[in-house]
Amino acid sequence: MCNGIAIVTDTVSSLPEDMAEEYGVSVIPMHIIMDGKDYLETEVDKEQFYTWFENEREHPKTSAPSVGAYLEVFRKLCEESKQILCITMSSGISTTYKIALQARDIIREEYPFATIEVVDSYNEHGALMFVVLEAARAASEGKPYQEVLRVADGMIKKVTLFYLLNTLYHLKVGGRMGKANIWGETALSLKPLLELGIHTEGVMVPVARLRTKSMGNRKVVEVLEEGWGGAGCTW
Repeated sequence: MCNGIAIVTDTVSSLPEDMAEEYGVSVIPMHIIMDGKDYLETEVDKEQFYTWFENEREHPKTSAPSVGAYLEVFRKLCEESKQILCITMSSGISTTYKIALQARDIIREEYPFATIEVVDSYNEHGALMFVVLEAARAASEGKPYQEVLRVADGMIKKVTLFYLLNTLYHLKVGGRMGKANIWGETALSLKPLLELGIHTEGVMVPVARLRTKSMGNRKVVEVLEEGWGGAGCTW
């Protein structure tokens, strides 16, 4: 917590633990379902996960934190701070934003004098991390709550996430293909380049289909040189 302002996000932000501690960011873990068992993302050894991912036929699934998980964090923070900003992964690919809103509404009844907002980042992973870090840094610099909100909103409009994948298969079985569904089954063996951000309304949008990884790398450079999607990019 910085300047009496508490920042909350989820583990999809990929925010390193040391940075979360430095800026006092509360990170709520997603759930990973493997082999019929439900794990918190923070409990899963990443090396073991990828080994399981490659060797098992059943595809691991992820699910959003529960309303109770958000309530637990929000209640704790309300005892320490009256101003909370929760920044979630895109509502276009996860129910996380909706769940956080439900928790916010409950907390507002329990703590009527608390200021708490939930912001949809329209993004995930590195792009979401940039938004969270900019908000946390603004709070650490002593900026007031409304200014921290504006900083977060400004960063959301700047960042665009690009994915260059070996296959669409894992997005397909995970139900997160978004508008890339228009490519159908024939694209599963190609190298898809996808875009995600506020400019795509928080859903994955197809950019190009490439036959080889080297062609994909060249296309990424071309896209970034053109300034595709917005003022800033991450991939």
